[in-house]
Amino acid sequence: MSTGRFDAATGDVPAADQLVQRAADLVPMLIEQQAACEAAGRVSDETVDAFARAGFFRILQPARWGGYEMSPLVFYRVLQQLGRGCPSSAWVTMVIGVHQWEFASLDPKAAQDVWGQDNTVLTSSSYAALPTGTARRTEGGYLLNGFWQFSSGCDHCRWAFVGGLVEGTGGSGQPPEYRVFLVPRGDYEIDSASWDVFGLRGTGSKNLVMQKDVFVPQYRTHVPLAQVESEVAHRRPRNYRTPFGPTFSLALASAVAGIARGAYEAFLEQMRPRKAAFSGAAATLSPFVQQRTAQADAKIRGAVQRIDAAFHALDAYAQRAEPIPLELRAQTVWDAGFAGQECQEAVMTLFRGAGARAVFNAHRLQRHLRDILAGTNHITMQTDALGWNAGALQLGYENMSPLL
Repeated sequence: MSTGRFDAATGDVPAADQLVQRAADLVPMLIEQQAACEAAGRVSDETVDAFARAGFFRILQPARWGGYEMSPLVFYRVLQQLGRGCPSSAWVTMVIGVHQWEFASLDPKAAQDVWGQDNTVLTSSSYAALPTGTARRTEGGYLLNGFWQFSSGCDHCRWAFVGGLVEGTGGSGQPPEYRVFLVPRGDYEIDSASWDVFGLRGTGSKNLVMQKDVFVPQYRTHVPLAQVESEVAHRRPRNYRTPFGPTFSLALASAVAGIARGAYEAFLEQMRPRKAAFSGAAATLSPFVQQRTAQADAKIRGAVQRIDAAFHALDAYAQRAEPIPLELRAQTVWDAGFAGQECQEAVMTLFRGAGARAVFNAHRLQRHLRDILAGTNHITMQTDALGWNAGALQLGYENMSPLL
């Protein structure tokens, strides 16, 4: 990863459309290196460097630390382009890039620790609290122990956010406190043998291991839900006022939408020159192929529109510096999950229409299918649980989701 400081106040801050175009321009290169990325089990250093040079990791980074401090919507549109080219690369960019936004929720001393000497430093994460990692209070902070799974892009990062349920909290019908901790690379090991999966293989989402108690000072922690409920959140710059859970969920849905669009483009690339096996007629004359093409395109376009509409609803409150209603937060994470489900269905529709040729490992469509199946198994894409909670709130029941 390249190093050095950048001042967004005096440097070259690109327009939103420029950033989206840079992402689109990288798609051919990303398609070419898809298979190598998957085989390596990680995004290459060269690809991450290209993304850094393009400014993708600065989109959500606060201007105080050399970032562009742009709307999350710009980041979402970049992800929708990158996903067309390489699902794993888009996923890693999504995870690492949204952490730049998360720093606005922490004490400024945390950002000083990470970016004080080098504001290009990147941060990975593993937010799942159980069953493998523990967190307990101690004087001045917390002690962590155990291991945390699914840390996408961790090989490229010098810090990590990890989630934990704090021991000794909760009770009387209340769940334990869920808290996020920021930990430097020297305090954990990466288990390189822990990532052996069938989809999103190139994300390198390995385990982070803390074999002994690791101390995290109070200022390098935060409670995502508490930040939404506090007045502090509404005094931040506009682009950091939306809640963490919905903002992250929409980023993930955007990467998934890009993966689906890439599958659609791979399908068209295969079908346009193809001849039917037993008649020699153009395969594209089949009404079934035509119908599947239109259905998939409609689902993907609908998903992108849903993501945009959901963000604009949040941003309207952010613009007015008003608290965002719980019901809207629940609706947003549900919309993100629903958009992901629509994209998954679109890719399956295309795969079923592509015939036996699509099963070969060399075929791009099968990789997008495997990757989108893996991606939509993420907790933010679990439509059963998300729909249940959103519907329960509409019917007058209590919120049961920690993602809001």
